[in-house]
Amino acid sequence: MNAEPTPDPSSLSTPRPGGAGQTPLKPRATPGRRRPALVAGAGALGLAALLGGGLALTSSRTRTTTEDFTRSLSRTLTASRVARVDRTSYVRGLTGSTQTLHVAFGEAGQPPLRVLVINHIQHGPFPGFQAVGQALVDTEVRFEDPKFQTEVDRAFGGRKPQIRTLVGLDGGTQTSVDIPAGRLRQAGGEMDWQPLHGSVAVRGLSSSADLNWRGLTFTSPEGTSELRGVRMQGETRRSSEDDQLGVGQSVLSVEKMSFSSAGQSVELAGLKVSGESKLSGPDHYDTQFTSSVGSLGMAGQHLSDLRLELGLRHLARAPLNRLLTLVNEVQTGARAAGTPSGALPDLTPAQQQQLQADVLALIGDGPELSLDRLSLKQPSGDVVLRARATLPGASTLSREQLQLMLAAPAAAMGLLNAEASFEGPRTAVQELLSLAGPGTPGLASRLDDLVEAGMLRQTGQQLSARLHFGEGDFTLNGRSLTEF
Repeated sequence: MNAEPTPDPSSLSTPRPGGAGQTPLKPRATPGRRRPALVAGAGALGLAALLGGGLALTSSRTRTTTEDFTRSLSRTLTASRVARVDRTSYVRGLTGSTQTLHVAFGEAGQPPLRVLVINHIQHGPFPGFQAVGQALVDTEVRFEDPKFQTEVDRAFGGRKPQIRTLVGLDGGTQTSVDIPAGRLRQAGGEMDWQPLHGSVAVRGLSSSADLNWRGLTFTSPEGTSELRGVRMQGETRRSSEDDQLGVGQSVLSVEKMSFSSAGQSVELAGLKVSGESKLSGPDHYDTQFTSSVGSLGMAGQHLSDLRLELGLRHLARAPLNRLLTLVNEVQTGARAAGTPSGALPDLTPAQQQQLQADVLALIGDGPELSLDRLSLKQPSGDVVLRARATLPGASTLSREQLQLMLAAPAAAMGLLNAEASFEGPRTAVQELLSLAGPGTPGLASRLDDLVEAGMLRQTGQQLSARLHFGEGDFTLNGRSLTEF
């Protein structure tokens, strides 16, 4: 039996009402033709659902992140005793929220300077359709005193400082800071400042910052002060949320600082201050501080290439971290209790016991304090001083002996091992001593006397000396001081 052929859809017809003729039926829409519209509709609904869910999720996460940061900021400000967060508010919406912090600057007992920090938050995952993340936060800082705020607005010439933070999907933040140039005139003088630009990034337990400020000039009847070319860079990495120390480095540099008044002037150029902290094995911590000045001119004198290098090494991490935590807790409690700045806060018996135990642990682990270099360049060369101090016997003492040593610090002299050395060209030493004033021309003959007595050593044109203290006795260049 043969299958009947499938009729052509276009040949199908239906009777025309009231007539014998037929009119063709309109073709039915095929599934293939409906699919694009269905897919587009379903995609739009899915995207809307995803976006709505994402907005709700990032809105909730953003509030949690913001509140966590606010609590941390509040603790930090309170511990600093410079400022405090009096209260906060958070108005949450689906696509945007607003957080307001009322911050008071000033010491306890003094009228505070009150500031509003307002965070205008756009929720993710596409905040303001300008980025991808949990939120985009624009921070506005205003003074509660409207009169003072008007003066600030006038000083910026109508331009607004911009502080914008992107909160990433992983909770990390990237903040950009742009402060415009301005001018403030008051009865006491006039201050002109240049723009400040910078960025701060936080990723988990790591943070970094890079700030650039062109500087400012302050002019008053007393004189003129100038600051130029300020830059701060740094990065820190912590091992856990409880790590108060962290490791990393920071650098502050200043191109120029100057002050002039009544025909006198002081000018400093090429200032650089840096710090570096690192682990020394799994349980100890080293930190290095370096400061250098390219040139310093004052009172008709000109100095160049001043350098200071200090080190603290072999610090026990655990007790040091606990000490820093205790200090923060005590400062926070003192601020909350209204303890005046500068006054020593009262410690509870438990805090006193912890403080003593951690100090003993630090001393017993044998820390080292070093002056790696203190130098000043003269036309004839560098004069350099170095020093180092340790407590090598502390690790062998019992807890009771260490407690007695803390009660009577003079007893620690028997454990102290310290040394200092000095070296430099003879002419450079004479040039340095001449800076003391007109009464020093006779020092040349005194240097000869010191060399002859053995208190200074001279090799060619190089002078040096070495002072050592150990086992309760001082020696100079290997000889007991009692021999001089």
